[in-house]
Amino acid sequence: MPGEAAQIIEALSSSHRVLVLGGMAVIAPGLSRPTVDAAIWLEPMGSIDEWGETIRDVTEP
Repeated sequence: MPGEAAQIIEALSSSHRVLVLGGMAVIAPGLSRPTVDAAIWLEPMGSIDEWGETIRDVTEP
């Protein structure tokens, strides 16, 4: 998986259920597929604010 996407997915999955979708799901087990984006499903949370905070925690330096 491309570096930054892999780091974000790894950080999210350390404390939440994450499902990798699309091209990244094909690349993860080692197959080749050209893609430049990452699509994930992140488990539902109590509120949109909680979801936003979770994303900010793993993407802001």
